[in-house]
Amino acid sequence: MSFTPQSVFLKEQLNHVLNLAFQETFPALKARNFIPVNRSIPQAAETVSARIWDTYGEAKVLNPNADDFPSVSVGQREAYVPIKSLGCFFEYSVMDLRRSELAGTGLDAKLATAARQNIESKIDKLAVNGDERFGIRGLCNQEGIINKHELQKWFDDKGEPKSSEQILADINRLVSTISEDTNNVLLPDTLLLPVKHFAFLAQTPYSAHSQVTILNYLLSNNPYIKNVDNWVHLKNQCVVYPRTPQALEMYLPLEFEMLEPQAVGILQDEKRDDGFSMVDLATVHEYGSKDGRIPQRSFIRSTCDAKRVDHLRLAGLLQNKIIGGKLSIKQALTQLGEVVSKDMVQTINHGINPELNRSTIKRKKSSKPLIDTGRLKGSITHEVRGVS
Repeated sequence: MSFTPQSVFLKEQLNHVLNLAFQETFPALKARNFIPVNRSIPQAAETVSARIWDTYGEAKVLNPNADDFPSVSVGQREAYVPIKSLGCFFEYSVMDLRRSELAGTGLDAKLATAARQNIESKIDKLAVNGDERFGIRGLCNQEGIINKHELQKWFDDKGEPKSSEQILADINRLVSTISEDTNNVLLPDTLLLPVKHFAFLAQTPYSAHSQVTILNYLLSNNPYIKNVDNWVHLKNQCVVYPRTPQALEMYLPLEFEMLEPQAVGILQDEKRDDGFSMVDLATVHEYGSKDGRIPQRSFIRSTCDAKRVDHLRLAGLLQNKIIGGKLSIKQALTQLGEVVSKDMVQTINHGINPELNRSTIKRKKSSKPLIDTGRLKGSITHEVRGVS
């Protein structure tokens, strides 16, 4: 395309939009607060492996002159964790760019913010439950030093709760199990609860004769638990664990980033006999002419609106294939571009209102709008940029 100033404007504005997106915080998303984050992994890594050393044997009391010393040994095992990518997309039209450039204002950052929130929300959900399809483990499907407990029994069928003593006994049992299993090497200090159960502990007195809540009593008297919080993704399950990198980590090799914009639509800047480029022609038909003589016949926005659900569903399927290692990002974007550009062609083929006037029909010998020589329709394509 020959719109060099506009291309520069787009790149500058996308940098601005990205900055605005990172200024937004999402308080409801708590994975980064609850799980230590490890960012030391190279961006191109496909797996993370951890060497785990186990010691075997135990010293014993010896008799005088004894020579039967107990042996000790060290064993090594390796655990592998896959690294997967997350992705989504948003779009700006050519006219969005032109209006923004003309007005001297920045592009609306809401789309970029929504994209980042979508990614962060997915990270939050994976941190809780993982995804067995891709070998991703979360707090609730992790084995080892994380203790989980079903909470249905805290309330009976009528919604009546257990006594405070019974609830605290359940929590103490979870805590002591981790301490005993690790010989007090790893001490559980964090309890995460569903919103309903956290609210109950925070608002209910420990006894009829006390104003101290069950939550405050727990924090004041349990020698291990220092942090109690709620997580919306926990339903009827609580989690007790040591919040330390020695116990668990969440690997994030790469933070949210926006790739180079991918073009779909009229990319050829071929000049017609009347001096119009194909982009100019497409813009006039998409929005109508300034003098009103040519009405608006949208084939880009109308296609994106009509096919939005289908395109988002396809983007989700392609995202899963990227995560599963079946497609590269470029291959996925290419497939998405092929579908969107073909849908735009189909929109033109099916006919777009308003109908042509009689003089135009007589000149073209056809009543179908946007189809004359076929060059406009033939110019609809896609191009993946900035992705190897």
